Amino acid sequence: MQIENCPFCGCSDRRVGIRKMGNKGYRVVCSKCGSTGPHINIADHETKSAAQEVAIEKWNERV
Repeated sequence: MQIENCPFCGCSDRRVGIRKMGNKGYRVVCSKCGSTGPHINIADHETKSAAQEVAIEKWNERV
């Protein structure tokens, strides 16, 4: 799944990407304006990659 541009600043830079938040979860972060998607806990999903996919889905749902 592809990460959409930042809904706040429009940044399409490749640095708008998934960030691991310690060993607990993932979120998408825009390196230009600093906006962040919701934190997705790894423990709530079967695999780390499933948690990453949910983080991307939640980011892409933002308006």
